[in-house]
Amino acid sequence: MAAIRFNSTSEGRTWATSIQIDAHAPKSNPIMENIDALWKRHSEIFESERLLTARDAYSGRTVEIQGGDIALGAKMLDKMLAQNGVPRDWFQNRRHKQKGDERRRLKSLRHRRRFKHEVGKMVQLVQQIRRRGS
Repeated sequence: MAAIRFNSTSEGRTWATSIQIDAHAPKSNPIMENIDALWKRHSEIFESERLLTARDAYSGRTVEIQGGDIALGAKMLDKMLAQNGVPRDWFQNRRHKQKGDERRRLKSLRHRRRFKHEVGKMVQLVQQIRRRGS
């Protein structure tokens, strides 16, 4: 029997974790072997499907219609396009923009993203203080 001991420090506290390993335990795990075989088989299937799919102008914008429900297909296509940012790009590229305007817009976006991140950190801090009961 071998023992491994881990010490970790979090928020000023030290936690000790120990794991005991039985030297007489079987070396191979049949469940893990099954999982590895399943993973390998699925990886092969995925790779073969990826190689067989044709890449054309519609490859990222194609939705399969199931049961003749065209409304559901249109909804799925809209969702896919929104996730890829196609409407945003289309809206931004409608007119030519001067370099200065584009730089100003990108600077504003960077500021908004950083501000959102900092506000989120402050909110987490306040929630943490409230949980403590201070």
